[in-house]
Amino acid sequence: MAGDVIGRESELAVLDRFLDSIPSGPSAVLLSGDPGIGKTTVWQEGLAGALQRRYRTLSCRPVEAETRLSYAALGDLLEPVLEEALPAVPEPQRRALEVALLRSPSSGARADQRAVSLAVLGCLRSVASTSPVVLAIDDVQWMDLPSVRVLQFVVRRLKDEQVGSMTAARGARADDDPLGVVSTFAEDRVHAVHVGPLSQDALEQVLRAKVGEGFSRTTLLSLHEMSGGNPFFAREIGLALLRRGGDVTAGERLPIPDRLQELIEDRLGGLPARTVEALEVVSALSAPTFDAIAAATDPSEVDRRLGPAIENSVVEFVGDRLRFTHPLLASAVYQKIPLTRRRELHARLATIVRDPEERARHLALSVEGPDIAVAAALEEAAPLASSRGAPQSAAELWEMACRATPRDRGEDLVRRTHQAGIAHYESGDTSLARSVLEQAVDLSMAGPARGRVLLDLGMGLAETEGWRGAWAVFEAARGEAGDDLALRARVEQNLGYAWLFRGDLAASERHARAALQLAEELQEPQVMAEAFQAYPFVEFLLGRGVDQASSNPTSSVQASLWRSS
Repeated sequence: MAGDVIGRESELAVLDRFLDSIPSGPSAVLLSGDPGIGKTTVWQEGLAGALQRRYRTLSCRPVEAETRLSYAALGDLLEPVLEEALPAVPEPQRRALEVALLRSPSSGARADQRAVSLAVLGCLRSVASTSPVVLAIDDVQWMDLPSVRVLQFVVRRLKDEQVGSMTAARGARADDDPLGVVSTFAEDRVHAVHVGPLSQDALEQVLRAKVGEGFSRTTLLSLHEMSGGNPFFAREIGLALLRRGGDVTAGERLPIPDRLQELIEDRLGGLPARTVEALEVVSALSAPTFDAIAAATDPSEVDRRLGPAIENSVVEFVGDRLRFTHPLLASAVYQKIPLTRRRELHARLATIVRDPEERARHLALSVEGPDIAVAAALEEAAPLASSRGAPQSAAELWEMACRATPRDRGEDLVRRTHQAGIAHYESGDTSLARSVLEQAVDLSMAGPARGRVLLDLGMGLAETEGWRGAWAVFEAARGEAGDDLALRARVEQNLGYAWLFRGDLAASERHARAALQLAEELQEPQVMAEAFQAYPFVEFLLGRGVDQASSNPTSSVQASLWRSS
């Protein structure tokens, strides 16, 4: 490891052991620490050590604005190796990954998250077959949930591959483990490192190196105490002191009434107003490229506006994107925007960004209270997120659409609440899904609309709590189905399963046969296929064997009905 990192000898020693262990199989290091404590510096040293060993490094540094953008982190991680690794992935998985990462348009079919996960696993195995690989994620707490779910899937399936995971998380817990490595890798191959406060001597070295000025012993003691040994906080306080003229006098308090907020405000206070206005745009964008910032401000002035922020290390360019040097700065800038002007900013950004999901989010933040157009935009964006295999994002968009729906738009509200519940189930949040679907039941009018919600609620209950508990919900759905043959067929089919697990085979047969009769009357292929799947199963359990007379669903339905009549 490099020798220019101050006061982190023990942390760097752990990183050396971690890196040396990767060629013999999966390993992980979990870095954690308070904002500004130096975990990113340690993380960067880990990356440097991997490069010195000629390992392949796949890294990303998500920010708070990207937490709602499906697969943003995954795309950053895989970008360096996609061209070489994708050819080794089976075509269905490759297509799903390309759709999820917006490299290919969706053909209408939804990108299944499992297919995306398998594609990522295949890419990683392909790269790791030729060289050790380090997956490095800084500020992992800002990682979008779809990316997290995919990487959890990948981690659980690593066996002997030369893959190391290095994450850095904000917080006090040294065992923060979003990717699930602790429960997957061998105990001696997971290293939890909490990056704590620097000692007073180490902090003084940092201040001399970063600020370039020495302070009196009294001031250094105060800096160490007020910063809690946090080098970022101490550096910013030191710079604020220099702007005021240097050391504090005896008994004088450091200029930080609120250790965090006042620190950030002091840092930003010296910037010109036009620079702060440009930074507001940066703080509100999830992907603040130069072109997007220019479009939202003044293209002829954007360089001069951003210049002071870059010179003072408030923001920096990484590739074609501008980002704050610390997430706290972005949050502070955004939170200080007056609410009315913040809404105006989001309305302007909604006309600039191209991604439908991001545009819908900006629209939602641009209005106060329900708005028909905004709700429609959110509803349009939700299926797009779902089609990319990101049910978590879809669920949130549906929920936002519900909040934006005027109360007098009853059918819209029921539909969006219904879809939100389904998306929550697909994302694995079964408790919230049940609550949302029950809310949709309460909102819906009596009849088939309520029956469809009850059907999905029952299917969710059957999956999570068992068919016995779902029986009453299916019975309620049956009472609401009315003349909707497709709904009635699906309800009868599920009642067949429910009675089966309640131990009444005769009742199960009656409902399964009713589903077949309705499917035959409807002549809708999917409904027929579902009904045809259930009835022979019950027949077999009743000891009547398996009907192999025909593989044609229609004739098989007819034969089964004839034999039972």
